[in-house]
Amino acid sequence: MGWAAGMSLDWQQRVNSVLSRSLTKYHYVDQRIDNAFSKRVYTLFIEQIDPNKHFFTQDVLDELDAYTYQVDNDILGNTFYFYNALMAAYKKQQTLVQSMAMDILSVPIDINNPLQLETDIDKRGYVKNADELRNRWRATIQYYMVGHYMDLYREGDPSANELVIDSDRIVASQSKTARDLERRFRRLGSKDDSDYFEMYLNTIAQAFGPHTTYLPPEEKADFDINMSGQLEGIGAVLQEDDGYITVTRIIPGSAADRQGELAVKDTLLKVAPLPDAEAVSVIEMPVKDAVMLIRGAKGSTVVLTVKKIDGMVQTISVVRDVVEIESTYAKSGVFTTPNQAIGYIYLPSFYRDFDNDDNRNAANDVKQALRAFDKAGVDGVILDLRNNGGGSLKDAVDIAGFFIEEGPIVQVSDGYRGAQVYRDEDPQIWSAVPMVVLVNTFSASASEIVSAALQDYERAIIMGDKHTFGKGTVQKVVNLDRFLARSQDPLGFLKITIQQYFRITGDTTQFKGVIPDIIYPSPYDHMAVGEKELDYPIEGGRIRPVSYARWVHPSFKSSVVIQHANDRLRQQSVTRVIEDYNAFMTNQRAISYQSVRLTDTWNTMQRVKSANESLKTLAVDTRYTSYKPIMPAADTTSDTELYRNWVDGFKTDVVLNDAFVVLAEMGARRDG
Repeated sequence: MGWAAGMSLDWQQRVNSVLSRSLTKYHYVDQRIDNAFSKRVYTLFIEQIDPNKHFFTQDVLDELDAYTYQVDNDILGNTFYFYNALMAAYKKQQTLVQSMAMDILSVPIDINNPLQLETDIDKRGYVKNADELRNRWRATIQYYMVGHYMDLYREGDPSANELVIDSDRIVASQSKTARDLERRFRRLGSKDDSDYFEMYLNTIAQAFGPHTTYLPPEEKADFDINMSGQLEGIGAVLQEDDGYITVTRIIPGSAADRQGELAVKDTLLKVAPLPDAEAVSVIEMPVKDAVMLIRGAKGSTVVLTVKKIDGMVQTISVVRDVVEIESTYAKSGVFTTPNQAIGYIYLPSFYRDFDNDDNRNAANDVKQALRAFDKAGVDGVILDLRNNGGGSLKDAVDIAGFFIEEGPIVQVSDGYRGAQVYRDEDPQIWSAVPMVVLVNTFSASASEIVSAALQDYERAIIMGDKHTFGKGTVQKVVNLDRFLARSQDPLGFLKITIQQYFRITGDTTQFKGVIPDIIYPSPYDHMAVGEKELDYPIEGGRIRPVSYARWVHPSFKSSVVIQHANDRLRQQSVTRVIEDYNAFMTNQRAISYQSVRLTDTWNTMQRVKSANESLKTLAVDTRYTSYKPIMPAADTTSDTELYRNWVDGFKTDVVLNDAFVVLAEMGARRDG
């Protein structure tokens, strides 16, 4: 029986009952369904169905205010008074707003009207009444029109730096805005009660924490999309955020990775399934529906219109393809620098096939590289975990253990039975040379386990962004039907947080991440990225430390090496350029209440464009003379262009090149 077919009141009551019991019983953090929880669900659900504050007004919400502290009574009493009242109000507002928007679009719009709009959703409040809502929609529609106009203008003259206002383009931009809004309202009108009830259940789950989610029955058949938002055909991982679809990860070796323009934190605005097809707005569209637009046959082209984190709108054409499996595996090689040979391992994820031990895994590939380094007589090792989102805990423990004699690597607590210590039991050290680990804001989970352990042992110096992502929790997917005494309509699945990682010091990577020993400025510093930026994250805590023996490295003092690196950073021109860029972008985000006049928006985008250009001319001191690949061998990779571009990127990699200097000072010097 289908999902919608199972949406009887009896089904709603059964899934509500099983879901709430499962959350309170199995979630890592013990939480009560009480008035505080009620307010959390109340707020989250309103934000989910009206993320842009385009429908509700304060006077409508005032009428719903009585439910603020009643949602817990609904959940525990198996009733749906809040849900039903909110949906009735929402559908009424949909009808009102659709009429309002179409009325505004029924007459020619002056694209240079001196209107303003709060473009930061987090800062945007609810308007008081219907009159103010009309004014918001007037500004919003002009904002959309300006975006369409600039798209059309760039299509006609991509290199244009001077704006020319053309009446035909104004008419065309208004027409495209009307079609986009008509589709959005039609999409909203086509949603049935099951779509919204799914959101309600998911809100209850997410009120326990950002990684706890409800998955409805039918979507289990497409589990990969439900769990990660992975878009088949281009290799991007997406999530819905305040009504928009944002990129959270680019899969190594994928079509998007090879194309090179789509980036983490990009917001999808429109999708054209083929180059000659009309682009469809994906604003307020569920990820699963956007997936259907982006999917397609290998070799065909999908055109994405995205908004960059700096506000620039860009059209990106991606040729659909399958992920090159070899590109998801570890890459390794040896850099030659003046008086040095440095082994380098880039690990995109902690991969392992738990169903087939004969398949490749991250630990074995890293061990193979270390054996090759030993034969080559390298003087130091760089383990690059940047953009590594995690993976197999076993491989994380094994890899960290390659660099120490033996001892604890990480503690895992379920909150009830205390912490289980995962140890390196192998006394063999696979590499004893000085070592650095590279991380960034997008290094998460297992990456944080490895970098934290090697930092705590003082085995390596950690280099990178101001912090890693800060995800120190473990999730498990539970079939809710297992709690039923008899076979009935399926209830769906719950992805729930059940454990937390802790460092061997007793501290946690959760929320705050790993703080590098040497922090480098990054063009992403102005962005709000990390676990702490999510709704209701677990803040971590401390548990009892475990005993371990720190690494003995008499050849250098890490504090001196770190101080010298910081001194170099202050003297480098690249540091000032990046810091100036971040200051500019921070200011841009601060002035989010903006004019939506075409001329003003154009001038703002030109300033952003100029700031972006400054990052393309960074003067990086290249500290190596050659790179010799080990894995994969240069003549065996199936995508030589992708591999060549990856190797060419070493020359302008600020952190990588400074790692060579750090390793030299740590004692990684060749004789004569």
